[in-house]
Amino acid sequence: MRDRALDALIEEITVDAYGDEGSDAFACQFADAIGLPLSGLVIGEKVEVIDVFFEGDARRGLSARCRRTRQTHVVALLDLSFPRDSAESRASARVRPPRAQVCGDTEGQACANSEA
Repeated sequence: MRDRALDALIEEITVDAYGDEGSDAFACQFADAIGLPLSGLVIGEKVEVIDVFFEGDARRGLSARCRRTRQTHVVALLDLSFPRDSAESRASARVRPPRAQVCGDTEGQACANSEA
């Protein structure tokens, strides 16, 4: 099920963004709107998300700086799990880059081993 209000907000955030600017803008808005720190899970382990940012890697997408037992780790935001139907879960589900961007295919062709 699509969250139309969230989709409209993402469009508003990224409407004038070119290239990586959209990812940077979304990272800032995610952190501001959702609020940090927040709790999440990485491979079943509880972590505290203390920052969301874009490192410039379109394949990885947004990154999250997480803290667990006095140690800080950086993971892809998509590697985090949040409570079902939470604002952070809905927002993070929309940060997947377009298939052509992930595959490096500028012609919009399907990539090998990708879903049809």
